[in-house]
Amino acid sequence: MTEEKPGQRRARLRKELAEALAAKDAPRVEECFRRLLASLYREPLSPEELVSVADCMLEAGRNGVAERACREHLRLYPESPRSPEVAFRLGMLYSRGFHDYGEALVYLRRAAQGESSSDRVAQAEEEIRRIEETLARVDASAPPAEAPSGRAWVVRQTEEPIDVSTVGRMVADEAGLTLAEVTCQLRRSRGILLSSAPLEVAQRVARRAQTTGVPALVIREEDLVSLPEARLAGRAAVTPEGCRFEVGQDVIQHPWEDVYLAVAAGMIEDKPSALLMAMGSGPARQWRPLKFRPGAEIMFLRVDFFLFDPWQRLRVDEGRTQCAIPKPDGGMRVTSQVELFIRAFTEAAPQVSVSEFVRRLAGGDYVREERRFEFDSIYAFDSYCHWLLQLEEHSRPAEGTEEQPST
Repeated sequence: MTEEKPGQRRARLRKELAEALAAKDAPRVEECFRRLLASLYREPLSPEELVSVADCMLEAGRNGVAERACREHLRLYPESPRSPEVAFRLGMLYSRGFHDYGEALVYLRRAAQGESSSDRVAQAEEEIRRIEETLARVDASAPPAEAPSGRAWVVRQTEEPIDVSTVGRMVADEAGLTLAEVTCQLRRSRGILLSSAPLEVAQRVARRAQTTGVPALVIREEDLVSLPEARLAGRAAVTPEGCRFEVGQDVIQHPWEDVYLAVAAGMIEDKPSALLMAMGSGPARQWRPLKFRPGAEIMFLRVDFFLFDPWQRLRVDEGRTQCAIPKPDGGMRVTSQVELFIRAFTEAAPQVSVSEFVRRLAGGDYVREERRFEFDSIYAFDSYCHWLLQLEEHSRPAEGTEEQPST
């Protein structure tokens, strides 16, 4: 048999992609799309292919892959006649699907400026108004009449990177704190501007932050979502019905409706002795190196699942947790690669809220911004999770019905 050349392979994959799109076979569309993006050749997919992939993935609830297809279209074809519509869909996906309002505004404004359809412009402008009203809030809830004082936290409402020194100086000035302690907290949490301050001080800081373009929200201490201790799962499984974790001798099973939030990160550790990670189990167990960084550092993926009944946090660590994911033809595959586990989780439960890095991992579009989601201490990651829990609970529009973007 003649060996297939790279160009022939790419032509075959594009044909398979077209056939999968025609058949609305979402798993096959995703597989072909990923393999084409990883091609040796730099020939890009056409605008029509990218839009069709995005439509198929949105319809199947595979929002991470849909996000990547839309972003790829806007990157390659910014002047395409379809770009305003793609920008609108991406903006609505960020707003209604991911609740990522900073990113949503970028694409909705682009759509409003470039769209020729008056209806689309009106829809984009209405969504922009809705988001801006949400971000303009200072108090997460109306103060109770009997307790107008107390203590509160100030949190950012978006995940976009900020100038830590500039924002830290502003918070320090308003709150009467030292710059060092404020910037230390900002670097650790990446979103908590001020913790446990008098209510009037917290409100003053939030209003000042709003005027400098940093949407901030005051949350009273009694309304904060608690951060449970993490429990490491020795084994974790994804099924269509829900998740299953083995923690020591305990077996914890929950339907997807009980999963509140999933947060992923790249954890950096300076442990030269931890050079290998297990793959498989029993006699078939193999070992492969972890991902190295300069200075004998290693990086591994971590994802924390926050679940109800009871309120708890279950952890999946690359190299420490055996992950079981469904096979396309039935049965379960065991892997130590957390990226594959995350992809299977987002396919099985697209309705579960996740952090930005989970979406990027699911869509395969994370390499260029990977360091944004890395942590070198458990304390920094815990602080980050605590902030995202507050956003998930409190940073939502009060009006309207939350819905997924339509295709």
